[in-house]
Amino acid sequence: ANVFKFANVRDPAAGAVRLAAALASLREVLGSVQVAAEGVNGGVAYPSELEAAVAEAFADLVGAVRLNADETRTAPYLALRVKHRPKALADGLGRLDWTDCGEAINAERWHRESTDPIDVRNSYESALGTFAGAQPLHTETFADSWPHLETLLARRDRAAPLYLFCTSGVRCVKAGAYLKQRLGFCDVRRLQDGIVGYERWLASRDQPPRSIFTGETFLFDRRRYLPRAAPPAILAPPP
Repeated sequence: ANVFKFANVRDPAAGAVRLAAALASLREVLGSVQVAAEGVNGGVAYPSELEAAVAEAFADLVGAVRLNADETRTAPYLALRVKHRPKALADGLGRLDWTDCGEAINAERWHRESTDPIDVRNSYESALGTFAGAQPLHTETFADSWPHLETLLARRDRAAPLYLFCTSGVRCVKAGAYLKQRLGFCDVRRLQDGIVGYERWLASRDQPPRSIFTGETFLFDRRRYLPRAAPPAILAPPP
């Protein structure tokens, strides 16, 4: 499951130790999680019967979280690592309000209404697969996004709807906050749970519509989807 939550963590170093202990006590949880003053971000794998306990472990640190989870054939992680980091997601930005980041829209609504969406992933991810009409940023790291967004959207109407997507949703939170607070866009709409959530929505339908995503999804872990859930994943070390 991908999991992130932007919230004030007063002592992130102690929080990382506490979260690591709570997850380790469940014995069958593996993953990689970053804890920072701004919140948590990462991925965890666990047997389905432990989902409530995993959610509770995160909630004790940052409040209620959304576990963006899919079934897998094999364990996507080899160990459990919970680390204190300066940022839960490195961004190269100063302080912004991550709660003011636009509207999260579900996959069904995204499928129906998204037009010319902005792909806030990196170039090697966009090259493997993307949504119809998507506009990539051509970046190598997420921290490179900001001047590319300014150039790409220089002539875009600040009042018109602006659609964003990434793999799991976390990068869209920061990109949405930047677009609203620094560039003045008032109607930012983010794909909730990202591409993996969209693929899961398609797979859950008895008669799914034709996908507007083509290609493959780049994943930063060892996940393997069940055949009904998504096309094959491309693997890479964690960023």
